[in-house]
Amino acid sequence: MLITENFVFFYDKSEVYSQQSKHGFTYKGFKFKSAEHWMMFHKARIMILGASSTMKDVFEFMRMHPKCLFRKILDAKTPQAAKMLGRDVKPYSEEVWKENREDVVFYGNLLKFQQNKVCSESMATVGTKQFVEAAKNDLNWGVGLDEKNPKILNPKNWVGLNLLGKQLDRVNQVLFINPVSVEIPY
Repeated sequence: MLITENFVFFYDKSEVYSQQSKHGFTYKGFKFKSAEHWMMFHKARIMILGASSTMKDVFEFMRMHPKCLFRKILDAKTPQAAKMLGRDVKPYSEEVWKENREDVVFYGNLLKFQQNKVCSESMATVGTKQFVEAAKNDLNWGVGLDEKNPKILNPKNWVGLNLLGKQLDRVNQVLFINPVSVEIPY
């Protein structure tokens, strides 16, 4: 992790800001081992049951199909294993996922930072710094540069969308900068 006057650059899966950090949380009776598990679970929910489906719908589906993809994702031993399962979601629509992915990641990280003291304590110290996923091979969730590359210090050099960083900025905003209550619609 690299922290500057304006930015928090992160990438390592053990860091609290990573989707793959093993800071689990619960929601409506479901236990998620990481934010990556949450993301892949909801990717499956949206594709299999529709974007307006709820956790109640998932529960009913799982009751009728106990060995379904939802269960496999929840049971995945590692965030990477959950990610691999999420890549096999069928049917799959990139357009539908793009419409929903940022909110899915926002809500998952909101729960993660609300329920894990070490995570919330870390974020509370950041102030208004911008979160940046220093993922050189990810042009969607990261910026396409790693934190060792001096070009990363200038946002004009970023070639990725930094979607994860933007969702962490949203979490920071609602938890610490201008605290508000957020209703999760799932």
